[in-house]
Amino acid sequence: MKPRTLHHAPEAPIKFHVVEDITLTTWNGTIFGPIDTAFDNRIYSLQIVCGQNYPDVLPEVRFTAGINMNCVESDGTVKPTWGVLGSWKREYTIETVLDALRREMCSPANRHLTQPDTAPPAPNS
Repeated sequence: MKPRTLHHAPEAPIKFHVVEDITLTTWNGTIFGPIDTAFDNRIYSLQIVCGQNYPDVLPEVRFTAGINMNCVESDGTVKPTWGVLGSWKREYTIETVLDALRREMCSPANRHLTQPDTAPPAPNS
């Protein structure tokens, strides 16, 4: 399956694609850090696991490299009580989650948090 690229803003696309093409359970996501934030010039990879009852039940979302955000546990797991996960609706999608996380990076609570050096820098264009 070809990755789907979503361009909400030219400088901050999000992408996702399925890892397991038979069960459609495990997905990889990518968020490019928004400019003028502590996440700028970084690429963040995520693993999204959609259980048997998805989309009725929220997916499990985890950053695969270190990130410092108020909605993310120290192991990279996005808190299930946060934002769109905490108010999960069947209509929400993986795109909804990735877009909301990118927006959360821009929030006053997160935009200036010091980040660990584990997220790879974006390639020079």
